[in-house]
Amino acid sequence: MFNTSIARQFRLKAPIINAGMAFVAGPELAAAVANAGGLGMLGGAMVPAPGLRTMIQATRAMTEKAFGVDLIGDFVDDGHIDVLIEEQVPVVVFFWSAPTAAQVRRLEAGGVSFWMQVGSVDEAKAGGDLGATALIVQGSEAGGHNRSQATLAVLFSAVRGGVPAAPLIAAGGIADGAGMAAALLRGADAVWCGTRFLASREADAHDGYKARVLAAGVGDTKLTSVFGPE
Repeated sequence: MFNTSIARQFRLKAPIINAGMAFVAGPELAAAVANAGGLGMLGGAMVPAPGLRTMIQATRAMTEKAFGVDLIGDFVDDGHIDVLIEEQVPVVVFFWSAPTAAQVRRLEAGGVSFWMQVGSVDEAKAGGDLGATALIVQGSEAGGHNRSQATLAVLFSAVRGGVPAAPLIAAGGIADGAGMAAALLRGADAVWCGTRFLASREADAHDGYKARVLAAGVGDTKLTSVFGPE
């Protein structure tokens, strides 16, 4: 079951990727996931290029396994692209806004794979046209800043029909083996998990925040619009 294209590409024991959560997914979490056999992901978000280099080097000091970087497109400049290429990061994820065509060409020439996180079929098609080698399909069940147009099951099927060739990574509400199995049976090449890692020792979240996550029950989830209820 774990013989997926992404598992083969990065030599993973299991096709599990931690979401590159801003301010939470730091070197310790990315390295821990990588060392456990998944694909670690650094939350680059709004970190300036020199800081991103420091994060990458700190992660590399803790693991020899593959890991990637998750960025918000609006905050990426040429300096970030330079760092990704110079540090030989194998994969970078763009979320919220896409990279420019020129940035994608530089990444490809530098040996860095480009993935796109999407919340709609239109975004998925745009990412595919731009050259994304995989698409992270985020359903509305996902935590954090979410602009998905549908639940994971609905959106995944729609994206699969609209972009049939690209490997798809399932994201949104996947927190256990059953959720992972369902995603893989649906045709996902890997799963992307964020909230599930929030309370881990390696996550850069406040202990009080972690405690609230652990104490939350089924009825404690609030559906919001990006930064809060409308």
